Amino acid sequence: MPVAKVRELLSLAASIGAQRLKRHDVEIAGLKVAVSSLLRERGKESSGAQTDQALLAALFDAGLHAVQVERLSELYESMALRIANLEMAQASSQGEASEEKRGSVEMGRRQGASEHNDDIVVHFERILAGERWKPFGKHEALRDYFNHIVKQYRLVVEERDGLLNLRDQFIRERQDLTRGEQDTGARPSTHSDFPAELLDREGPCSVTIVDVGAQNLESEDHIYSPLVRANRARVVGFEPLEAEAANRASSDPSILMLNHFIGDGSDRTFRVGKFSPTSSLLEPNQSFLAQFVALPEMCQIVSEEVVSTTRLDDVPEVRDCDFLKIDVQGGELDVLRGASTVLERAVVVHSEVEFCPVYKNQPLFSDVDLFLRARGFELIELMKRGYASYQDLPRPLTSSRLMWADAVYFMSPDALSAVSPQKLLKAAYIAHENYGMYDLAARYLRSYDECTGADTKGVYGARLCAPTSRKA
Repeated sequence: MPVAKVRELLSLAASIGAQRLKRHDVEIAGLKVAVSSLLRERGKESSGAQTDQALLAALFDAGLHAVQVERLSELYESMALRIANLEMAQASSQGEASEEKRGSVEMGRRQGASEHNDDIVVHFERILAGERWKPFGKHEALRDYFNHIVKQYRLVVEERDGLLNLRDQFIRERQDLTRGEQDTGARPSTHSDFPAELLDREGPCSVTIVDVGAQNLESEDHIYSPLVRANRARVVGFEPLEAEAANRASSDPSILMLNHFIGDGSDRTFRVGKFSPTSSLLEPNQSFLAQFVALPEMCQIVSEEVVSTTRLDDVPEVRDCDFLKIDVQGGELDVLRGASTVLERAVVVHSEVEFCPVYKNQPLFSDVDLFLRARGFELIELMKRGYASYQDLPRPLTSSRLMWADAVYFMSPDALSAVSPQKLLKAAYIAHENYGMYDLAARYLRSYDECTGADTKGVYGARLCAPTSRKA
């Protein structure tokens, strides 16, 4: 084998890395766009300027090092494989190729791009020490070059792993920022309002909200408050505690408060908790709660009364519900079972769910999830997650046990298409206005267009993504 041919092959191996690097220019450009978007969404707080610059630098370092790793690993693998192939070709020309040598070549192919580079280094050294390579002279330069590539490869892989972990952390942060303040129910303010001309295509549109468990909470606003502020909603509320119902009615004269215990229609015992939001038709599971800080005291029963529950299906004012919100401390499934007809036309179910038995014999999230999925609803988000602290430390340092959350379900586009085109528009509007889920809104508009032949998705996308749609 002429020395010139060996050099040609090695040059070819080196060129592969350059080709890979060129191909990744597009990926680096995409990374730049993503970072720029992130920095816009972080806002212009002066205190965050240095953090933004550090974030930008870290993301670019991660992307560039990933490219460098691909370039080096490709060069590394190519050199090992080509030298192994040269050895096999040389042996074949002399009639010395054996199954053992073929196996060595296959080993090089399998491990050339893997983490087992020590095996390849040994294989490469054995090749260069072979008798048939002596006519080409000493190979110290080639060996040093190869070992340099191996060393670079190892160092860059280690650094790449750390940087990519950091990049993944920032990507998660970017998703959280894109979602804005959804955990509190507030709508992100980075985009314009939903185009009214789209929402009113089927006539003036208003969202009917049914709030089961409608008392005011001191620590947060109502989850549907963006819809109310936009003057596109009417609210029908149910609250079993008379004082809390009166308080809600006086603070929000626009709400229609109805005096019903919503459930499955049976007679039940209503238990008032020491902390009123823990009041429930179910008995607190004190043996379970005793493990945690504060929960046993908060759920302590202060009074009881026998009540008759009412099914939502039996309340005329809620028959065309669009947005069903449920917060009834473990009785969510009873409410849903009594709302089969209401659910046939509902767009969104926003319900508190529990992941552990806060109350005795209560249905858990898995039970609610199965019930709603069987009726055409899809789980979109879990928000407002609540955690409890085990009480085994002198003072609570962390809260590790996931106890409850708000589950957001939308009726699937296919199921909603069978109800009415206007329901699809309402789904898009609620996704946009209340949750800032712009991609989900566009998905429902696509279904609307498929039903009607309109182009609402195109109008929405152009309006939403236009530069002027972003607030300064």
